[in-house]
Amino acid sequence: MDTFNELDHPRLAGRFVDKEQSRPEMGLLLADVAEPVDEVNPFDYEFPATDPLTTGNGIEELARLDNWMIDTWIAGHPNVGLDTQLALYERGDLGTRARVVRNPVAHGALLAQACRDRATDIRMLAAGHANTREQDQLELAADPLPQVQNALLDNPALSPVAKAALRNSTHAYIQERFVSLDAA
Repeated sequence: MDTFNELDHPRLAGRFVDKEQSRPEMGLLLADVAEPVDEVNPFDYEFPATDPLTTGNGIEELARLDNWMIDTWIAGHPNVGLDTQLALYERGDLGTRARVVRNPVAHGALLAQACRDRATDIRMLAAGHANTREQDQLELAADPLPQVQNALLDNPALSPVAKAALRNSTHAYIQERFVSLDAA
């Protein structure tokens, strides 16, 4: 009987496997017989992921587990740091990205990425966030969609320069909003 060792296939890590088990024509590959990685049970980590007293280091450790459910919980955590925010944003689905951007402690560098996101909802969340930087607000003021410009107009920390750029919007709804804002 012929065997493979870790030198032949690093995923097996010292396990000996019968060559008969790894024949592609039989539908079995070496990866199928390698030991499975233990799955993370996210509910084992629910309390620290949702507890507001969990420190930034604790949140960083939870992010290293790379589990979508844990990521969703920690995305909105008040102690999530910039590096963790960026990691969650890059690997997350639309919902996780939205939670990271919606977080009141979202960093300006993260929001700069969100301003350039393909998803309109993410750009709208970034437009309405108080931590969005002025240069990113200017970029959002030039967004072709009126929904994004409207969200920017509702931003409590809208810079005067971005507000002036919004006044030049070609969208009728934005112009109507300025008429009502000026009348108030």
